[in-house]
Amino acid sequence: MADEPAGIYYVRVLGTGGDSNSKYALLIDPPGNSPDDFYEPNDERSVVSSQPAGGTSSSNLGVLSEQIQISNLRLEDASDWYRFETTSVGTDEHIARVEFENDFGNLRLRLYDSLGDQVDQSIGNDDHEEVSLAGEPAGVYYLQVFGRVGDANSQYALTIVP
Repeated sequence: MADEPAGIYYVRVLGTGGDSNSKYALLIDPPGNSPDDFYEPNDERSVVSSQPAGGTSSSNLGVLSEQIQISNLRLEDASDWYRFETTSVGTDEHIARVEFENDFGNLRLRLYDSLGDQVDQSIGNDDHEEVSLAGEPAGVYYLQVFGRVGDANSQYALTIVP
C-alpha cells in the first residue's frame, strides 16, 4: 500500500480453494505507525529518570554487576541514551555493544563518563559497534546510540558487560 492516501481501508481474508482456518494472525502496520521501544523517550543524556522511560532523559539501567542484554530496541530519532553504573574497575572483557543489521541503518556508539566527557566511541560500518570499559573506574556512564548521518534502525540489541 505504498503511497496510498489517508483513508479507510478494508481487508478480506480468504482461504485458498475455499479452505478455512480458525487460527491465523493478521498484522496491519499502517504508514506513520512506527512505535519506538519501551525506553523512549531517551533522547538526551541530561536529567536521568528513575523510570526506564521518562521525559527525554537517559534511560536508567541502574547499577550493573553482571551482563545485561536488551533486545528489540529501535532508533527512530536522533539518538538513544542509556545510563548505567559499574561497581569495579573495567578490564579488557568489559564492554558495551550494539548489534543490528547495517542494511537497515548504520548505527554508532559513544561512551561518556559521569561528567559528560567522551571516553570511547565506535563508528564502523559492520553489523555491530563496541566500546571498551577497560581501565575505567567504577562509576556512572552514559551510552549514546545514534545513526550515521541521521540513519535510523528499526531493531537493535544493546549488551553491557560491566
